[in-house]
Amino acid sequence: MQSKGEEGFTAMHFACFHGNLNMLRILISFGGDYTMTNKTKISLMHVSCQGDQPAAMVYLKELGLDIN
Repeated sequence: MQSKGEEGFTAMHFACFHGNLNMLRILISFGGDYTMTNKTKISLMHVSCQGDQPAAMVYLKELGLDIN
């Protein structure tokens, strides 16, 4: 199980927001669920967009996440 903060954000959310692809890849390789959302249904794709991180968005798209 992934540790979530009070609002349901995980380390993967923060890695996406800051565009830290190395950390994102590591977390996914250890079993992190890249399809997860926080309590208000904010996905990793959402926070990548909010953080202006196109590389993270492309990486998530390549993993199979819907960009819509």
